[in-house]
Amino acid sequence: MQRRLLRYCTSGLLRQVAVLDPELLPATTLATVLVTMERDTLRLHTAFRARMRAAPEVQQCYALAGEWDYIVIMAVSSVAHYREAAERLFVDEGNVKRYDTRLVFDSVKSGLQLPTRLPTRRKR
Repeated sequence: MQRRLLRYCTSGLLRQVAVLDPELLPATTLATVLVTMERDTLRLHTAFRARMRAAPEVQQCYALAGEWDYIVIMAVSSVAHYREAAERLFVDEGNVKRYDTRLVFDSVKSGLQLPTRLPTRRKR
């Protein structure tokens, strides 16, 4: 195990982060936001992505295939904080056509693991 970690570190594959436990923080509200852009232009998507990267409330942002263009995972201190951040991130810029928010009631699983090997075939 230690040799593998050392190999990952020297290759630049491994980065170390500290993860705060949201259940131990006094007020953490998580929200998932589905976003559809007004128009599909590179300039609008570039501006949106830069805004997501710069916002401290945005924890994760993924471009999607299908009906929605992005899913954004946000961590805020309250519902009022979410409303202020949503107004700033999704309304004020004018390039978001629609967004749909789901507040997270309970975290069932959150992880940071990524697969490091291809799945092995099972013999029949």
